[in-house]
Amino acid sequence: MTYAKQIHLSLGTLALLITATVLYAVFRQTGGAKPGPLFSFTQIPDSILLYQVHDTVKLMRSAAGWTVNGMPADEERITLLLAAMQQSVVRRPAAQNQADSLARILEQAGVRVEVYGGTGKPFAFRITGNESPMKTFVQRHAGEVVEVTIPGYRVFVAGIFMLPETEWVNRRIFNFNWRNFRSLAAIFPGHPADSFTVAFNGRFFSVKGMPTDTARLNTYLDEISLLEADGFLPSRSLPDTLASAECAGIIKITTVSGQDLSIQLFPAGNRLLGITGYLPAAWFSGNKTTLLTRRRSWFRQGEH
Repeated sequence: MTYAKQIHLSLGTLALLITATVLYAVFRQTGGAKPGPLFSFTQIPDSILLYQVHDTVKLMRSAAGWTVNGMPADEERITLLLAAMQQSVVRRPAAQNQADSLARILEQAGVRVEVYGGTGKPFAFRITGNESPMKTFVQRHAGEVVEVTIPGYRVFVAGIFMLPETEWVNRRIFNFNWRNFRSLAAIFPGHPADSFTVAFNGRFFSVKGMPTDTARLNTYLDEISLLEADGFLPSRSLPDTLASAECAGIIKITTVSGQDLSIQLFPAGNRLLGITGYLPAAWFSGNKTTLLTRRRSWFRQGEH
C-alpha cells in the first residue's frame, strides 16, 4: 500500500469537498471571502509550498490554472487544500506534557507550509497528525503547538498537506479535442502489422490505408482524449526492470498547432505503465489497458 493510500481521504472529507467547492466558487466570483479563524487570507493565494520529508510540492496559480511542480494540477485537490486552511480552527492548545515532543516531530517530520499572495502578508506554519484518532497539530510560531479541527466534520485535516507530488498531478494524459486534433499514431514495436495511423481524409477521420468503422474510431478517439491515469508513481518507486523492459506500444498525438504528445507503454503484471516525459510515470488497469492496446484490425469496417 502506498503512502498516499495510507492517508486516504475519508467520507467526512468528501462532505468537506462539497463545502469546499462552494467556497472556491465564492472565491472565484467575488475575489475574496471572510478570513478563517486560524489562517488569514481574503483572496486565493498565488502559491502554496509544501516542504515534506520526501517531496517538495510547489503549487502555483496562473491565468491558465494551477500547476504542481510545473505540471497541471488537480483542481479538486487545490479546492480541498484551500478549504482546509480557510475553515480550520484551533480546538485547543497541545497538552503541556506533549508540546515539546510534538514540536520536535513538527520540526523533523512535519510539513512546512508557506503561503504567498492574496491580500495578506505571506505566512508559514508546520503541520502533522495521526490519521487513526483524526488528530492534526499545527505550529504557527516557535513554542506554540495547537490541535486543529474543522467544525462539523470528523476529518483528518493534515492528510491533504501530506499528499506527495504524484497525488496533486491532474490525471488527464492528453489535452486535445476535435478542434485541435490532427493525427494519432499507435505503434506496436513487436507487432508492426498491428500499428495504425489516424488522420483526416478530407471528409472525416479514418485509419490510413483501410476502410474504417468510423463509429468505432470516433469512440476510440473520444476515450483517448479523455484518458486519465489510475495513478502516478514517484521516480523512486519505478521498477528496476523498466530500463530493460520491452515496450508494448506507443501512442503519439499531433495537434493542429504541431504539438506532439506521446506515451510509451510497458507491461506491469495485469496493468500498464505509461511514460510520457511531461508527467510522472502513470499506471493503467482494467478497461484502460484494453483501450491503450487497440490493434489496427479492430477498426476495419465489417470486422465485428
